[in-house]
Amino acid sequence: MRNHSGYHISKNSVLLIKQFCFYLLLLCFFTSAAVSAHQVPISFSLQEQKFIDSHSEVVLGSDLEFEPFFIKKASGDITGHDAEILQLISERTGLNIRVELGVWSDIQRKAKNGRLDGLATAIFDKSRLQWFIPSYPYITMSSLVLVRNGNPLKIYSKSDLKGKRIALQRGNLLFDKLWRKFAPAAEPVYYNTMPEIVQALSSGEVDFTIMDESVLYLSRKVGLAGTIEGVFSVGKPFELILFLNKEQPELQSIINKGLNSISEQERIDIRNRWFKQEVAGVNSKSQFKLTDAEKEYLTFKGKLNICVNSSWMPLEQMNEYQYTGIAADFFTIFAKRLDIHFEFQTSKNWNDSRNALKNHRCDLISLFEASDKHSDSLTFTAPYAASYYTLATQNKHAYVNGFKGNINKKYAIHHGRILLKKLQNRYPNLDIVEVENAESGIRLVSSGEIFAYIDTPEIINYTLKEMNISNVKINGQLPQKLELSLAMRSDENLLRSIFQKAVNSVDHEERQRIYNKWFTIEVKKIINYKLLVYISLGFISFLIIFSYCNRRLRRAKKETEQALFEIKNIKLDLERKNTLLQKLSVTDKLTQLFNRNKLDQVLLDMIKHNQRTPKNDGVIIIDIDSFKSINDTYGHPVGDEVLVNTAMVIQKSMREIDVVGRWGGEEFLLICSDINAHGLYELAERIRKNVENSSFIPNKTITISIGATLLTSVDDHRSILCRADKALYQAKENGRNRCIVI
Repeated sequence: MRNHSGYHISKNSVLLIKQFCFYLLLLCFFTSAAVSAHQVPISFSLQEQKFIDSHSEVVLGSDLEFEPFFIKKASGDITGHDAEILQLISERTGLNIRVELGVWSDIQRKAKNGRLDGLATAIFDKSRLQWFIPSYPYITMSSLVLVRNGNPLKIYSKSDLKGKRIALQRGNLLFDKLWRKFAPAAEPVYYNTMPEIVQALSSGEVDFTIMDESVLYLSRKVGLAGTIEGVFSVGKPFELILFLNKEQPELQSIINKGLNSISEQERIDIRNRWFKQEVAGVNSKSQFKLTDAEKEYLTFKGKLNICVNSSWMPLEQMNEYQYTGIAADFFTIFAKRLDIHFEFQTSKNWNDSRNALKNHRCDLISLFEASDKHSDSLTFTAPYAASYYTLATQNKHAYVNGFKGNINKKYAIHHGRILLKKLQNRYPNLDIVEVENAESGIRLVSSGEIFAYIDTPEIINYTLKEMNISNVKINGQLPQKLELSLAMRSDENLLRSIFQKAVNSVDHEERQRIYNKWFTIEVKKIINYKLLVYISLGFISFLIIFSYCNRRLRRAKKETEQALFEIKNIKLDLERKNTLLQKLSVTDKLTQLFNRNKLDQVLLDMIKHNQRTPKNDGVIIIDIDSFKSINDTYGHPVGDEVLVNTAMVIQKSMREIDVVGRWGGEEFLLICSDINAHGLYELAERIRKNVENSSFIPNKTITISIGATLLTSVDDHRSILCRADKALYQAKENGRNRCIVI
């Protein structure tokens, strides 16, 4: 045999080349299979590896009552949802993570004082940034309105909560915020622990509470399973994070890399182990049950009109009057559960769907990204389709670790995504454009007009396959998720309740079948001899490629140096903003007094100083009498003026060495140094009289009640405040407008 150059190639040589290439292909196949079957090792920087090597253990704290996130067995072992997440992080990073459980307020104090490395099972709160830095979120939860089983008070919507008694846990920031936002007209009743709340709700001592799905696990544990039920969700789903010591930035980056290594399927499996079947009556097919009112609603409607996107695969698509995609498979299940007929109407985008919903052309939007800006006109179920955002770039680019080193590049995102606003707020200089669909974004990446397109891996992979584009790949992941819910008009509370139950009734196996249907990849074994020849030629060209890569590495080094310079500038800018944030974090926005966080710090410092050098110190708690009636009678703006004027009178009445701040709501806390019992009473009385003699509202006298106490040698933060609060309670019980010192 002769080739076109005239060189002689024997048949045996051709056979040897084919055999060599065949075995080379087998080697590649088994290598890739091994890689895909095992977790890819995490790469750490020198600083991160040094941190791992120098820390024998990392201790994170959480509340002993936060079950099933953490469950302490009789043997002392700790298990639970968060325990499994931390165990995976330990295995994949080499960190030895230990969990310490206790009373939440004590755990937080230990973490703030540096005796713990951070907090687990935490929600993001800006006030904590003076001590901690946040990790990526590791689970998304929903807040539910929970009532006694059977819903005897017929609570179906937020309007039904007015005048009802709500059980809240002292110090629980999240649910206190939800109460003030969604049920401000409800009467709060505070309890110390979650078991106390469950018992109070099941006995009828309170009418409802707002908590996440974990409370139903707790009800089963305390022997009250089936005595409470969730009727509807409120607010946006919230995320749990780890708050880590801000003095240890390496710990944050290590933890985040560990969290990124946990796949979505692993997260789902862990969640199902601890939360599946916990929401009684709605989380399984066998327990699916509608109320009489919900059944009557569906009978009256007869059919439901659903707004769907005309082309948004693999999520959904209308093709010649046939509805297909992931959402379509969910609606097939919903139809069987609810025994109702759906009619699907196409929309170009979410704005089009919202208008159709507003004009009553549709009853539901099949897929919608929930946002606070739509909360007045729309209500949502919990998300039933969710996926992390990824970055699609050209194949030639190295793995993209977020926006680090690529802040000056150009990006694209689907029009209308909430993530766009978040990215613009976090990265003001980020060059990012909106596109109408994934096809447009992928096309811009392929042509080199933008660096990366941001979307979920399901949408990107489907689009790449449909467009037959080979020079673009998924090349990075972001910590944010696209979460899609069912949306309906805000006045359709029964419809929302019906479909929340329908969403929760779809079990893990049904969801898995849906996703497997749309994302199963078929691998065919084909021996392509032409390809084998190309592989052999490519193998011979290795040295040429190596030389080329070496030049690329030198160029990458220059780009890295430039990126480090940009990071340094960003760090300086963040430090300046952090200084301003720290100042704002200790000030109450309304009264301009110190806020509760600052008062806690001052009080702890006073207690420590008193333990070293004993002297007479005390605290005064001040509460405006009948403040709720002021708000109800004159309105919240007048109530705010009363708070501001009361703060000014207190400042004018106190001594220069005293520290005052807003303790919460209509309460103020005064921390007094170098004062005896007589002086403490005189100071309190002076403040009380000055407030009483002030004119905040025409023809209305504002009075205050005061509880005061002196610091003892055995006092800690909690005991002195409890004693002062007890004195305040006595003042209230004895007729208000008076001061009690104990």
